[in-house]
Amino acid sequence: MNNENPWPAGCAELIFVHRQNRPRGAKALNRVTQADNVSRFHHLDALRGLLMALGVVLHAANIYTPQGRWLVADSQRGDFFGVLTAVIHSFRLPCFFMISGLLSIIVLERKGVDHFLRSRTIRLAVPCLSAMVLLNSAQTWLLAWHGQRPFVDYLSEAGWLSHLWFLVDLLIYCYVLAMLRPLLLRFPQPSIFAGTVVLMMPIVTQAFAVGMGRAVGYRLLFWGLLDAHRLATYALFFAFGAIYRPGSDEVRDRQLVVWSIVLLIIAIIAKVSTSLPLLTLYADASLSWAGALICLQTGKRFIDRPNHFLRRLADASYTIYLFHHVIVIGLGIALLGLPITAWTKFLAIVLLTFILTFGIHRFVIAPFPLLGFLFNGRLRVGKQSFPSITPSPIE
Repeated sequence: MNNENPWPAGCAELIFVHRQNRPRGAKALNRVTQADNVSRFHHLDALRGLLMALGVVLHAANIYTPQGRWLVADSQRGDFFGVLTAVIHSFRLPCFFMISGLLSIIVLERKGVDHFLRSRTIRLAVPCLSAMVLLNSAQTWLLAWHGQRPFVDYLSEAGWLSHLWFLVDLLIYCYVLAMLRPLLLRFPQPSIFAGTVVLMMPIVTQAFAVGMGRAVGYRLLFWGLLDAHRLATYALFFAFGAIYRPGSDEVRDRQLVVWSIVLLIIAIIAKVSTSLPLLTLYADASLSWAGALICLQTGKRFIDRPNHFLRRLADASYTIYLFHHVIVIGLGIALLGLPITAWTKFLAIVLLTFILTFGIHRFVIAPFPLLGFLFNGRLRVGKQSFPSITPSPIE
């Protein structure tokens, strides 16, 4: 096991089998088969790292979108950046939550409720609080210094939470999943009705999100910690990962790919050919579902094997998530007055952010147990670290 891995999700961390000493017998064979099956989760390690990398790209591109609505907006803008942010946003978060649900149910079943809740609370709440106090305070000061709003306004309007909302929502999903575990144990694995599931999930998602929004209001709850509409929307992706478990049935997965492509085509046609509100809502949700499912299956097909670079990227993904936001904002502000193209600024921010966040993880967070605990929620006993299976956060 790689002890530096803050959020390990691969097969080696879930099950370890000494192949040269395989036990014999039916039960032993079943355990080995399960271990071999879990080896397919190499692609989830790779995907969470790549999706986190897209988060840096997304937030850097936000600075140069035509609308100029992000926390920092440059006068140098381009239509391409608007398209880029829309495409990344459509599938990135849904795919993250789907992976979270899939891996969370695996650990819940293998380790039990107590271990699951204890590990989730430490791994999510501690880094969230640390980043909120240390990193987001610096980010809020930067934005106030930039002249957008006074420091106090950000604090009173939940600006202190910023991109960390993902950790709060994910922790809620994990607690709900643990409470519903007795029901899930009786829930049969869904059969192959992939077409029905794929085509219906966008409708279910919008209905659930709109219903939740109308029930409690389209507003931030608990002093800005929760957004009811957002919480309901991504809950469906998390639940899908926990119940449907993409990757557990080869035949069903092939059908999921086919129907996801069909759904993607339907969504694109609906987006470009109609302005009817209901069809637009269905198209938006369809893009998210199709994109997330295609992303998962593409990862399984092409990167389901050990890869040193992708593993290193996954290892650093939690640190990248926590630190990249304030770095992107700081670099964006620093480059505002320079007479260079948006593309040059964008590429510079992406490159520098990756260098800085990788360096912070490699030389600051990973070597020191206290910082590893504060910013990765990693507990060490001697040289051992408690593994985690939560995919890297984003936003």
